[in-house]
Amino acid sequence: MNPNNEEDKNINKTFEIQKELLPVYELIMKAAVKSNSFSPLQYKQSSFIEVPLKEEFKRDWVSYEAECKREKFMFFKILKHSVEYLNLEYKYKGNGRPSAFIDDIIKSLCIRFYSNYSSWRCNSELEITRSMGVIENVYKRSTLNKYLQSRIITKKLHKLYKLIADPIAPIETHFSADATGFGQAYGNKRWIEVRDEPKQWRYYRKLHIIS
Repeated sequence: MNPNNEEDKNINKTFEIQKELLPVYELIMKAAVKSNSFSPLQYKQSSFIEVPLKEEFKRDWVSYEAECKREKFMFFKILKHSVEYLNLEYKYKGNGRPSAFIDDIIKSLCIRFYSNYSSWRCNSELEITRSMGVIENVYKRSTLNKYLQSRIITKKLHKLYKLIADPIAPIETHFSADATGFGQAYGNKRWIEVRDEPKQWRYYRKLHIIS
């Protein structure tokens, strides 16, 4: 190696820089072994640009646990007061069998889907809510399924979720979007089990959710 050669001088300079940074590399490797989430930018070096650490989200677990314990009771309370606030009209002309009480139909459908029960299994849940005074009548599954396809119910549900969401609209600033699917026939597999099977998609409906 010729010390007067310009190329050799650059090589020597590179070796000197690497030698100076060797302790830094060792520090990075040790930290990387301890934690998979280690980022070299966390270490402040005079030759590095300082990068501020991200603020970690902290949850109040005591309050979170307390609210989880009474979540269903709060749901029943909000549902009851919200539906009654809409003051839905009950129209009966006096001829033939009276139609179902629309308030109870909407409450029953919301309770069924909140509980994630099928129309066969939700009857006991509706009996419990009737004993609590949330609904007045427990209708048969055939009646609930009939009203589930009603356009009138769809319009009332739109008014209901807007009414419930309105108070928290000013304070909600962050949203997450997701997609899911649900079967169109009883006994279909869950969407998560068939989402990678395109041939099965025609038996499901896709739904985009923002929460």
